[in-house]
Amino acid sequence: GADAAAEARDPVCGMTVAVTTARYRSDTPGGPVYFCAAGCKARFDAAPEQFQAGTRVTFARVPTPPTDPRAR
Repeated sequence: GADAAAEARDPVCGMTVAVTTARYRSDTPGGPVYFCAAGCKARFDAAPEQFQAGTRVTFARVPTPPTDPRAR
């Protein structure tokens, strides 16, 4: 919607950040990146290559319980 342009996703923690009021920002070759807090900005600035611009999504692999028939 129209509000989408006013929000960005913090690439470190995944939180939604309001662009107009964001206090923490880094300018990258791909454009500005916004953060919820100084700690997230510091983590990004230390190793920006670890964070795809605004798309940091990780999935934890949930182990299959040994009682599950798929574990055999």
